[in-house]
Amino acid sequence: MCVYYQPVYNVNEPHKVAFEALVRWIHPQEGFISPDEFIAIAEQAGTINDVGQFVVETVCEQIASWKLDYDKDVKVNVNISTAEFTMRNVDQHLFECCHKNNISTKNVGIEITENQNIQILLNSTQAIQSLRKNGITISIDDFGSGYSSFGYIKDLPFDVLKIDKAFVDNFAHNRRDLLLMQSIIDMAHKMGALVVAEGIETKQQADLLM
Repeated sequence: MCVYYQPVYNVNEPHKVAFEALVRWIHPQEGFISPDEFIAIAEQAGTINDVGQFVVETVCEQIASWKLDYDKDVKVNVNISTAEFTMRNVDQHLFECCHKNNISTKNVGIEITENQNIQILLNSTQAIQSLRKNGITISIDDFGSGYSSFGYIKDLPFDVLKIDKAFVDNFAHNRRDLLLMQSIIDMAHKMGALVVAEGIETKQQADLLM
């Protein structure tokens, strides 16, 4: 496995404000395999914990390396499977990794996918609050991809709402998607959260979002 880093930009003052860590499995015959193909298998096989620990440890080491090389604080968000909350102390492991690499917990963020088992997340609010209390931001990933979005969001503590790429792909040409995008952004801001739109690929999309 290896980790790739996808930039997150501030659209009002175009510059990188963070990175999202993306794990990839390099198969000797098949090449790069995306997490969409192997994460669910890892969860079923009970090996997702090993994947998650590898990513967190790799990211913390990379942040420390960038800090040493460029003398800059870098924020990196890490995807955490809901299954990991039932298998290990996600918060404690992350704190230990930050301490080991001499980096601040504010350099790390956690992303939780919206279409995963929401009940597990609602039962893990103590761990999530522990992460937030120690400066680690919580992002709801792929918002809008599931069916219970507005039903649980009032009960789940979070700092960032990431709008699913399906909305971003179509909102420039679809009035309904545009209205939904506006509503989601307005709601998130009124709840005191930041908003990230996934997969912006054109200037038109960026201009509309601004």
